Amino acid sequence: MSESALDFPVRQEDDAVAGGRLARMGVVALVVGAIGVFLGGVDVVVATGTIQPSAAGPRGPLPAPTAIARIAQTPIWDARQGLDLEKRQRAELERFGWENKAGGMAQIPIETAIDLVVKESP
Repeated sequence: MSESALDFPVRQEDDAVAGGRLARMGVVALVVGAIGVFLGGVDVVVATGTIQPSAAGPRGPLPAPTAIARIAQTPIWDARQGLDLEKRQRAELERFGWENKAGGMAQIPIETAIDLVVKESP
């Protein structure tokens, strides 16, 4: 590469931000946002007849009844029935036994089954 190839004038435009254009875009964005808020308020007034917070509805959700159609509506981990169910399910997962003795299908504890699957996986 010759030295003359590097001898050329470098011309670069000044870095300039179009401030006027950015300001106009900001004003347009504010106007569009204000129009959206206004139209939303009009929609609320048309739907409810007022825009006051007192007409917004109840103060919060009402507590659910503890029984619906004579069925207890409590968290399962709080009720004795739920604790008993969990105990029975845990015992079922932890037992050895025959599912189908004639077919040769046995049940093994879940932890043992997980260990066997992990050992057999590639």
